[in-house]
Amino acid sequence: MDGLRPLHAPLLIWLLGGGRRAADLADGLRVSRQAVAQVVVTLEAGGYVERLPDPADRRAKLIWEARLGARRLAELRRTLTVLLDQRS
Repeated sequence: MDGLRPLHAPLLIWLLGGGRRAADLADGLRVSRQAVAQVVVTLEAGGYVERLPDPADRRAKLIWEARLGARRLAELRRTLTVLLDQRS
C-alpha cells in the first residue's frame, strides 16, 4: 500500500462502511474540512479512494474506496483496527 501514512488510517476507517461526504468525515473526525480535503486529494491521487456524485445531493461528492475488493477491504479494516488499538 504505497503512499499510505498513519494519518490516513482514521479517514479510511470512516470509509469502510461506504461513501461519506467530506463534511461528514470532518465532523466525525473532529478536524477541519480543509484537513479532510487534503487527505482525500492525496488518497485519490494514489488510487485509494474516488469521489463520486452523491445521488441524494447533486452538489455533494461521496468518497468511496476505489481499489480494494471485499476481501482486501476486510483485511485493511482488521489491520487498521489493530494499529489503532496499539496506540491506546
